[in-house]
Amino acid sequence: MTEQRAAPGVSVARAAADASIRHADALHGRVHVRRGEFTLDVQLRIRPGERIAIIGPNGAGKTTLIGAIAGTIPVTDQTTVRLGCEPMPEPEHRGIGYMGQDPLLFPHLNVVDNVAFAPRRRGVNKREARQQAREALAQVGVEHLAHRRVAGLSGGERQRVAFARVLAARPQLLLLDEPFAGLDVNAAATLRTLIRETVEERRLTLLLISHDLVDVVALCEGVIELSAGRIAEECSVHELRHRPATTFGASFAGLARIAGEYRNGEFRTESGLVFPTDTFEVFADEGPAILCCGPNEVDAFPAADVHKPADRSVAMVGSGTSIVTQLASGLTTSEAVPPGMAVQLSVRSARILPENKDAGCARSDTPRNR
Repeated sequence: MTEQRAAPGVSVARAAADASIRHADALHGRVHVRRGEFTLDVQLRIRPGERIAIIGPNGAGKTTLIGAIAGTIPVTDQTTVRLGCEPMPEPEHRGIGYMGQDPLLFPHLNVVDNVAFAPRRRGVNKREARQQAREALAQVGVEHLAHRRVAGLSGGERQRVAFARVLAARPQLLLLDEPFAGLDVNAAATLRTLIRETVEERRLTLLLISHDLVDVVALCEGVIELSAGRIAEECSVHELRHRPATTFGASFAGLARIAGEYRNGEFRTESGLVFPTDTFEVFADEGPAILCCGPNEVDAFPAADVHKPADRSVAMVGSGTSIVTQLASGLTTSEAVPPGMAVQLSVRSARILPENKDAGCARSDTPRNR
């Protein structure tokens, strides 16, 4: 596969007839990329209609993976990834729609002609392409912008026009690289709902890069976590939120990550708190480890025993009936604890991971204390 420059906003669009689009119904095989000293080497199996989030720290290879699939980043001859039953064709024949942080609209074209660029690349004549563009604009609720210039659009409007152009390419596989970055809360929520409804209605396959748990929960059902160019974890969104297998996954899900030591059936934090691990899932050998748990798993009581190590409330965050108390130890609790109050804790459930647990533990691993 050779590198090919893609069109702004529609980095790859279908060039064959509509009936041939089924070759993009699934994605499976190895993706292997070398970029300087960095190597991406992952094995994918994405089923038709699956919605998968790609997460991981900066530099993990997320954008490299998306670019390799789209055809904007060259891969090595060790790559075997296929679209459905077909070998990976040239980029313009892959039936893939791409949208990133920058909508990459053509500044010299009005909105309808920007969107019409996608069907024109598929060989559609100018008149029909404009008609398809208007239909796509109507689908995303911005048909009234058809004759506006790009310079006069808001950030949210630009992203919706970019998404209309993706839809006009009539893809079966969507690659979205942080499309909500830079949008205000309301614009992001509107675009997120629009994407979800479109993906479900058209039964599209989705790969989404995001650093925001809200995006992942709203749009995806599965998660692939990358670390240093390898897959560190594959799980459902539910597992990521409640039973993460890596410390990055725990951080992404908003769980507390507390450094300490696991020994003799107990976990001792660096601040001196001690928790029995009978009800925990322990994936670490004895020694330095990380405790991961959410606020709903931590009970807080006013400190009564002055001789027992206690934690202290630092702040309460949230609004209305949704409140989380941040504690000095780094733990959080769903109990409402006034700032400054000393508390003693009971952790009902948690996961103990090795101190350097970025490679992930397999879902089939049995906790060491079971």
